[in-house]
Amino acid sequence: MAITKARWMAVLIWLFAPIAYAASPQTQVWTFGTIVVEQGWARLEPDQSNAAKIYLTIHNKSNNDDYLLAVESQAAKLAMIHQANQQPVPGGLTMPSHSEVVMRPDNYHIMVNELSQSIRPGSNLPIRIVLRDAGSFDLSVPVLEAGESDPPVTHRGHGS
Repeated sequence: MAITKARWMAVLIWLFAPIAYAASPQTQVWTFGTIVVEQGWARLEPDQSNAAKIYLTIHNKSNNDDYLLAVESQAAKLAMIHQANQQPVPGGLTMPSHSEVVMRPDNYHIMVNELSQSIRPGSNLPIRIVLRDAGSFDLSVPVLEAGESDPPVTHRGHGS
């Protein structure tokens, strides 16, 4: 029985579509108790290959405010939470109860400097987020090209 080109294409799409979908910044969701992190991605800074900005959405589904106190990365010597004006956020970022904080370009973001040589577009950048009450959580975000378009922000309604 001869397999047609269309049938081969269908088989390849069936095999590889889940891999492409899983790698998308829009599909990865990390749940840590009452904290949900999603839409995480990083972009290397165009003028320097050893720095990147990380963007993500953090939902606080608890009944209490929390604070994003710090960010760490084993792939960078320095990681900090920045405001849109590139200044560090003193004392941490408030995570209001039953709300979300959206980190995007021209808004809050995580700045990482002195990255290891292994962090390139297409790789993943490991980070640890440290919250005052909820604790510390490890995740890894995909790294995009400097000129690549921003992934769209979606609101999935994770509930309260």
